[in-house]
Amino acid sequence: MFDSEIPAAVASGINPDGSLQLGSDDKLIVAFYKRAVQDEFQSKATGRPHFVEKDFVKIIQPGEKDIVDRPVKELDKQRWPAKWQAYLQKKSQAADGTPLELLYPDNPVIVATLRAWSITTVQQLANLSDTAAGNLQFGGEMRKKAQQFLEGAEKGKKFHALERTIQEQAAELKELKEQIAILMAAKEKAA
Repeated sequence: MFDSEIPAAVASGINPDGSLQLGSDDKLIVAFYKRAVQDEFQSKATGRPHFVEKDFVKIIQPGEKDIVDRPVKELDKQRWPAKWQAYLQKKSQAADGTPLELLYPDNPVIVATLRAWSITTVQQLANLSDTAAGNLQFGGEMRKKAQQFLEGAEKGKKFHALERTIQEQAAELKELKEQIAILMAAKEKAA
């Protein structure tokens, strides 16, 4: 059944069992936190406001306007176990990825604008949905630039891996040449 608490922007369809199919979880920003909530029963019983702490979850599709902000459900803990554990251990729940400042080092206005749209990493920008890119001025161009940046970084990794392999082979070759020189010197001495 469709959960009306989750915005349509995050939904990507309905599963055969009728449950909501969501967009890729690795693209979502998920943060667990505590919030003070008024306990209506205790407030009525004591005649004054009474508050209790409750666990909440905020779910954001980067670049989208809709934000889910509601009490935590057991399903949330199962769906994002690493984030839940980080929350319980009071560790950072920030998105992993390349900071936007590396893509726009000389343009803090763009970085601030993207952060206002809950886009905090180059990876999130590169994976924006068409709707999210459409929400941003020049969103399509920024998404393409982020994708090209990541492609270049991936090529750089391959280049550095190849360079490392070449250096290792050169060191092996040098060692073999030294061993051959020692063997040749020993052979000449013996002759």
